[in-house]
Amino acid sequence: MICSIFNNQQVFLSSMKYFCTKNCFLQILQENNINNSLLYVNVGFKLEVQIHDDRFSINSKDALLPCAHKDLISFGYSDSFYKEFGVNKRQISENISPIVLVDTYYLPYRKEFHKIHASHAVILAGIENDKIYLIDYYPPHYFKGAISISDFKASRTSLNPNDINPFSGIPIKNYWYLVNLNSFSQNILSEVIEKNLSDIVDVSNDPSILRRENALLYLYSYFNKLKNSNSIIQMKNLTKTLHDSLCVYYNSSSLMIDYFNLLKNLMNIPNNVIDSLNHLNISLSKFNTFCLHYSISKSNNLLFINNEFKNLINKQSVFLKNVDCWLNRKDKLL
Repeated sequence: MICSIFNNQQVFLSSMKYFCTKNCFLQILQENNINNSLLYVNVGFKLEVQIHDDRFSINSKDALLPCAHKDLISFGYSDSFYKEFGVNKRQISENISPIVLVDTYYLPYRKEFHKIHASHAVILAGIENDKIYLIDYYPPHYFKGAISISDFKASRTSLNPNDINPFSGIPIKNYWYLVNLNSFSQNILSEVIEKNLSDIVDVSNDPSILRRENALLYLYSYFNKLKNSNSIIQMKNLTKTLHDSLCVYYNSSSLMIDYFNLLKNLMNIPNNVIDSLNHLNISLSKFNTFCLHYSISKSNNLLFINNEFKNLINKQSVFLKNVDCWLNRKDKLL
C-alpha cells in the first residue's frame, strides 16, 4: 500500500536545513491540515554549554527533537528490523506514514551512498512487495520514490559508525516516530509556544551548565585562553567544534525567525525582537563561516574570528534584552 501523502506535494522550509526530523514532522502536519503547523515544532533555540573541569561540551541534542510536547508524538525502536517493520506495515495499512531514521550510507539516491554514514529522517510512505516508498523532501535531492527492501533494511539496522558527518556515531536501531494527529489542541499549542520561548530566556541552577549570555562568554574566554597559548592544533580543533555546534544554534535562529513571523499574528511581538534576532542570525552565519575556514585552512590568522566573536556576543545580548523586556511586559499584561 502507498499512503496518500506520497501523491501530494510537499513544501520545504529553508530554515529546516539540518533539521530533517522536524522537516518530516512539519510536512506530516501540513498534509493533515493542522492550522499554524509550524508553531507546534520544537525550535530548540538555546545555547547550552556543559563544563567538565577544563573541558566543555555544547548540547545541541534538544534542538534536533521534532516537537516540544510529549503528547504529540510516539516512537519505537529495537534491534529487530522485522519487529519494527511489522509495526510500520500496520501503520501504512491504515494510511498513516511514520517518520523513520535511516543511515544515508545505504540510500542509493543520496550522494552519501556507500561513502558517508549519517543518521537521517525520512517519511515512510508505502510498502509494496520488495519496494519501500520514501519521502525525503529535503535538499539537495527532494526525493520521492522507491528503494529496495534490502537497502531499506541495511539503512534501518546500521550501526552508523563514526564518520565525517556530525550525525554519525549512534546506531539507528530501527527508530521511528508517529505523529499523534488526534492530540493537537489549542491548549497544547499554548504549551509548545511557552516552551519555545522559555528555551530562549531560561537559565540553569546547575553551575556547570551555562546558558544565555554566560554560555557565549565562557566560549569566548576559552577561545582566548587557547589563543594565548599559541597551540595551533588545539585552536583548529576548537574552531571545528564551534562551527559544528553553533551551526545548530544558527539554524535554530533561522527557524526562530520564521516562528516569530508566524507567531506575531497571534501575539504582539515588538519589531525590535525580530530585528535583533535577524542581526544575531547574520552574525552567527559569519562566525560559523570564519570558524570553518580557519579549521580547514593553513591560515593562523584569528582576527576575523575574534572580531566576529565579540560582535556575536553583543548581538546576542541585545536580542536577549529585547526578548526579556517583551516577555516581562507580556506577563504583566496577562
